[in-house]
Amino acid sequence: MGPIEVAVRPLEVAIDSPFWTAEELRDFSTHTGRGRVLHVRTGAASDTPAEQCLRGAGYMIGRLPITRAPAHLPLAAATYGPDVIYVTLDQPLPLCLRAIELLANDPKTKDVPLVALVGEYAPSSVIDEAYSRTGCDFFRLGATEVELLARTHLLVRLGHSHYASTDPVLDRPQAPAANQPVGGHIDARDPVTQVYTPAYLKDRLPTEAARAHRYDRPLSIIVVYAPVAAERDAVAGRIARQLTGSSRDVDIVARYNRDTFVMLLPETGEEGTDVLRDRLEQGLAKDGIAASLGTASLGAGDPETAAYSGSALVNAALARAYSG
Repeated sequence: MGPIEVAVRPLEVAIDSPFWTAEELRDFSTHTGRGRVLHVRTGAASDTPAEQCLRGAGYMIGRLPITRAPAHLPLAAATYGPDVIYVTLDQPLPLCLRAIELLANDPKTKDVPLVALVGEYAPSSVIDEAYSRTGCDFFRLGATEVELLARTHLLVRLGHSHYASTDPVLDRPQAPAANQPVGGHIDARDPVTQVYTPAYLKDRLPTEAARAHRYDRPLSIIVVYAPVAAERDAVAGRIARQLTGSSRDVDIVARYNRDTFVMLLPETGEEGTDVLRDRLEQGLAKDGIAASLGTASLGAGDPETAAYSGSALVNAALARAYSG
C-alpha cells in the first residue's frame, strides 16, 4: 500500500450556509460495517485518499463540512454516531481549530476518539496549537495506508470500550418476540443496560421504515437524552428499565450512545407517541433523572421537513431531544 497523500483542493470552503440540509443529515445513514468514521473538513465534497482507503477497508464514511457556524458540529456529529472522528487541519486554520476544540469538549462528542489529520509538511506550530486547545491525537497525511488502517482499527476498539460497566445494574430481560435479530450475527445487547445496541437498531431501522411505507402503517421514534447516564452506569440502567417497562414486545429500545436512548415504535402514530413521551417524562422526573425527550413520526409534520426514511426519522428526534 502506498502513502496517504494530501488531497489538493481549491479553497472552496463550504461556508455558504451555517446549517446542514435534511438531505445531508439523512446521508448520515445507518449502514453497518467495520465501523463508522466521520471526516470533518473544509473544502469540496470529493473523496480524499484517506476516505477512499478507509471505505475500501469496509468502514462507513461520513463527511461533515466545517461552516461559518462550527458550534453546530457536535450535534451533527453525534447524529451520525461515529466510532472515531477525523478532523483535517486545513485552511482557514482558525475555523478548523475551533471545530476540533468544540468536538473535543462538547458532551455529545467528547468521548468519541478524535484525531487531527495534519498535512505532511505542515509546521509543528499547527500541531502545538491544536494540542494546547484539545489534547487530541494526530496523524500526518504522509503515512502509509497500513498506518492509517492500524490507527483507525485501534481507535474504533477503544471507542467501544466506554460501555464497560463499573456500577451494578439489575438486568431486566426484554421479551424477544419481533425483536429477535434475523440472519447474520449482530452484537445485539448493550452490556451495561441490556437494551439493544446501536448496531442492532441500525440494522432494524431500514426494515421497519420500509414495512411502514409498504403497508401504509405508522412508525415513530422517541429519543431520551440524559447526560447523567454517561457518567453513571446505574442511572443508565434505571433509564433503560423505565423505557423497557413502557414498551411492547414489538417495540425496540436501544442505547444509541452513552447518554442517549432510542425507542423504535412500530404501529404508533403522533398521538400515541405524544402520550408515551409524556408518561416517560413523568416517570423519569419522579425517578429524579434529568432528561429531554424528542419525538418524530414517519411522514408527519411540515411537508418540507417531514421524515420519510428511517435515518431521517432518528435524526429529527435526536435534534429535538438535544435542543430540548
